[in-house]
Order: sequence, then structure tokens, then C-alpha cells
Amino acid sequence: MLKSKVKSGVDTLQVVVNVENIQTDDVGNQERHSFAVDGQLYKKKIGYYLRYKEELVETEDTITTLKIQEDMITLIRDGGVRMKQEFKAGDSSPFDYVTPYGKLSFKLVVNEVEIKTDANSGDIKLEYVLKDGNDRLISQNQLIITYEEDLNG
Repeated sequence: MLKSKVKSGVDTLQVVVNVENIQTDDVGNQERHSFAVDGQLYKKKIGYYLRYKEELVETEDTITTLKIQEDMITLIRDGGVRMKQEFKAGDSSPFDYVTPYGKLSFKLVVNEVEIKTDANSGDIKLEYVLKDGNDRLISQNQLIITYEEDLNG
């Protein structure tokens, strides 16, 4: 097992992260985006933290961190874009999406959260609705994130 110590004394594991996002807009058009990237998994008292770098078009790279708890995921992006979303089934919450071009306000309505995780791998499935600041539907979304220990690391 590939483990190393970081400054905080928390064990970290090198993982391969697969991300698939399926968006369906308000008229039924569907878009799929997927990518694979190297990441790190940290175990802390309250759960796991999964961190990886996204290379976004037209902005600088963004570090994405998932705080994985028993029944909730917090997704934090910092870099070319900044935002924080909390996914707990049945909840809705506002959030801001901050880019170099300005800030956009959205509402997140979470329908489903499935989390299966352990020390070496995990599967996360999020189903949610994204609305604009006027409560109009932007898209229905499914985000599927899987990760497993990088044995080639």
C-alpha cells in the first residue's frame, strides 16, 4: 500500500479518480463529461477527504476537494473557479460560483446521495437539480465519482 505522511500527520493514499457528470437541461438535451485524474485520499475523524486537480478550460487549474461523510458530501473547488456545495439527500441550499469573470448565484436541490467508501476505494453517486437565482431550472444532474488506490503510483 502506498502511504506517506503529510505535515498534519494524516495518512494519505494515492488514488485514481474517475469523474462522470451527466447534465440534462430544461428542454431535455443531455451532455456527458468524464475524465480520470490522479488524486489523494485522506482519512480523518469525521470521514474521508478526496482531493484532485481539475484542468478547466479558460481558467487556471482548480483543486477539487470532496469531504466524504456517512450521509453527506461537501464539494469544494478552489483555484480558477471557487465554490462550495453541500449534498445531503432532501436538502436544498444556495451557493455562489465564482470565476475570474464574476460571481453567479445558484440553488442546489439534492435528490439522492449514495456513498460507498473504505480505506482504498469508493463510489459516490449524486443526483441533483441546479436552479438559477430566480428558482428556474437550469439542469438535472448526475455526478458519479469513483476512486481506487493507485497501484502503479
